[in-house]
Amino acid sequence: MELKNSIIANGLIQPVTVRKNGTGYQLISGERRLRAFREIGYKEIPAYVIEVASDELMLAMALIENIQRERLNPIEESLAYKRLMDECSLTQEEIAVRVGKNRTTIANSVRLLKLPPEIQDKLITEEITIGHARALINLPTVKEQIRILDAILTDNLSVRQVENLVKQAGDIVRKKSKTPTHASKIHEKDVSLNSIEDVLRKTLGTKVIVSQKVNGSGDIYIEFYSHDELDRLLDLFSLIEKNNS
Repeated sequence: MELKNSIIANGLIQPVTVRKNGTGYQLISGERRLRAFREIGYKEIPAYVIEVASDELMLAMALIENIQRERLNPIEESLAYKRLMDECSLTQEEIAVRVGKNRTTIANSVRLLKLPPEIQDKLITEEITIGHARALINLPTVKEQIRILDAILTDNLSVRQVENLVKQAGDIVRKKSKTPTHASKIHEKDVSLNSIEDVLRKTLGTKVIVSQKVNGSGDIYIEFYSHDELDRLLDLFSLIEKNNS
């Protein structure tokens, strides 16, 4: 709403970036600005037209442009860095140079993706801060992370208070998990979930997060980065359903 109001009042200050694609154009960066134009009802949008040598380079440019210009939430930014690493084969050092940040900042951002979806959601909605999230990463189990997340939300805990709780909880869990059998079970569970995520990611062509609760139930979260990608996933699900019917 804020972006649409700004465009209506002042026009588009920063044009989107596109490349020539057949008889039309393919968007490189500025998805939010383009979506705002469409929602307002405008038929045309100012754009920079550039030549890009490859699809991989175009993706890297699009992600870097969005990181630098769009107001991404912490998880969107983390996912953008992860895609640059996975799909564009860039190292954290190379990403840091391109976006003007240090490597530690990139590494800490990507680590946020290790958090369970429940915590990522609270970070997106700004119910917790990045400081809270980084503290929770250091807990050895999802159960402990969720327990302390509940305490943050209920008691409005500061980052320092959470860091102290995390330290205390970590000490207790380490004492209880000295037996090799317990540690090996945790490792086997993590490996199993990672394998499932890898299979789903390769099948669907996008990031997939699988979380399992203590009672054996769980959730599967499928990421998409644009309306077109959502349509692609829906078409894929329809095809799978037809093949199984």
